[in-house]
Amino acid sequence: MRTIVYIDGYNFYFGLLKNTTYKWLDAVALVKHICRIQNPEFDIIAVKFFTAPVITRVSSRGEKAQQAQNSYHRALTLSYPDILDIINGYHILEKGYPPRYNKPIVTETCAST
Repeated sequence: MRTIVYIDGYNFYFGLLKNTTYKWLDAVALVKHICRIQNPEFDIIAVKFFTAPVITRVSSRGEKAQQAQNSYHRALTLSYPDILDIINGYHILEKGYPPRYNKPIVTETCAST
């Protein structure tokens, strides 16, 4: 079965790898392994790795964090040139203004006859 895998790089790092010894974990090999266990017929044809460049001014490691991220992405790209696609997004550091709760949504109920 032809399969495309999508990885949220931000949550992959901050939810799984940060503060561990696995920062250089091969994300593509991991998802290939997981998919093979789930269904040996999976054929990984693409891995989409969504991420955003490190913002050095807010990173605790500054330039070193950016260099490490670039090295990690380069290593993955060189290892999987035919299937890996790194998609760079961006961070928004400004304060957000979500809509405020005013009153509950009223729903009409249907009376049964």
